[in-house]
Amino acid sequence: MSKKIDDSDVLQKILTNSPISIVITDTNGDIEYINPYFTHTTGYSLEEVIGENPRVLKSDLYPQDNYEELWDTISNGEVWNGTFKNIKKCGEIYWESAIIAPVEDVNGEIKNYIAVKQEITEQLYLKQKILEQESLMSQNFEKTLEALVSIVEDRDSYTGGHSQRVATYSKMIAKEMGFSDEECELIYRAGKLHDIGKISTPDNVLLKPDKLSKLEYKLIKRHVEVSYAILSTIPMYKDIADIVISHHERYDGKGYPKGIGGDEITILGHVMIVADAFDAMTTNRIYKGYL
Repeated sequence: MSKKIDDSDVLQKILTNSPISIVITDTNGDIEYINPYFTHTTGYSLEEVIGENPRVLKSDLYPQDNYEELWDTISNGEVWNGTFKNIKKCGEIYWESAIIAPVEDVNGEIKNYIAVKQEITEQLYLKQKILEQESLMSQNFEKTLEALVSIVEDRDSYTGGHSQRVATYSKMIAKEMGFSDEECELIYRAGKLHDIGKISTPDNVLLKPDKLSKLEYKLIKRHVEVSYAILSTIPMYKDIADIVISHHERYDGKGYPKGIGGDEITILGHVMIVADAFDAMTTNRIYKGYL
C-alpha cells in the first residue's frame, strides 16, 4: 500500500526550498509569511518582518505611482507583475522581478496576497554591460566607416571635407525645419557616410581632370548604389542607407539611381539632396571646367 502524501507537507517543503522569494501578506498588505530565500536575498529574518509592510524594503527609488497601480491591480482581484528597485537590510540596492496575486476563498473573497519574487540585479548589470559593449562596438565600427570615407576624400583634394560639410549642412537644414533631435542626428550621420561607395570608384575616373565618357560617368554614378549596399547590410545603418540612396535623386525625377521624384523621395532624402548640391556649387571640383 502506498504511503499517503500530506499536501501541506509537500507545500511546506516547496516553500522552504524554493530558490525564489515568497511572501504572503494579509489584505492590509502586512507580512504573514516569508520563506528562507527571502531572508537569503534581503537579510531580514521572519521575526523582523512579521506584521510589517513590505515597504520595509522600499528604497524610495521606485515611483510611488507604480505602488499605487500595483495595489489597485491586486485589490481588484487581478495579478500584477513587474520590477522593483529595493534595498536590503545591509543597505545594498537591488532589483527584483515580482508576480503578486490575490488569494481568494471559496466565496471569491480575497484573504491574502502572495508575492513570488526573484533578484535580477546581476542580470540587469550584465545586460547593461552588453549594451555598453554593443554601443562601443557600434561607435568603433562607425569610426572605421568614416575613416574609409576620409581615405576616399584624401584621394581628391578638391572634395576633401565634402562629407563632413554635407553632414553639417544637412543637420542645420533639418534643425531649421523643426525635425527632432534624433532625426537631426540621423541625417548628420548619414551625411558623413553618404559617399562611402566612392571607395569602389577607380582613381582614373574619380580624379580625371577631363570630361567623363558615358562609361566613366556610369561608374561615378554607381557609388550611390555601392554606398547603399554597404550600409543597408548592417542593421543599425538601415535608416541611414534609406537616406543615402536618394542623395542624387531629383525632385523632377531626372536623378539617379532610381529616377524617383517628388514624394517618392523621403523628406530627409530631400534635405540631403539640397545639402549635397549646395556643397557642390560652393566648392571647387576637378570637373567643373568640363561641364
